[in-house]
Amino acid sequence: CQKDFTPDQKLKLKQEAMAALGKIGGPVALLKLRDLLNSEDPQERMMAARGYSGASGRVATADLLIALKGETDTSLKSQIILPWETSAAVWMLRRSR
Repeated sequence: CQKDFTPDQKLKLKQEAMAALGKIGGPVALLKLRDLLNSEDPQERMMAARGYSGASGRVATADLLIALKGETDTSLKSQIILPWETSAAVWMLRRSR
């Protein structure tokens, strides 16, 4: 018995997957987020930016900075700034220890 997901359920599942990838971190998870952050689909870029909220480290910081510099959508830029600031702050704190 296969149940089809509603569009809202699919969206929620994708959002949760992006958040999990950010929390997992690591090269493979961040590579997937980076791919989505560079997607032509603004909704995918938005979800990826939110997924980076759980990520930290210099790779996440660099990915977000590159995305921020290349993003033309103002609302997406604001979604990238918060995780970028958080990621950069965590990376700097770890580096200073």
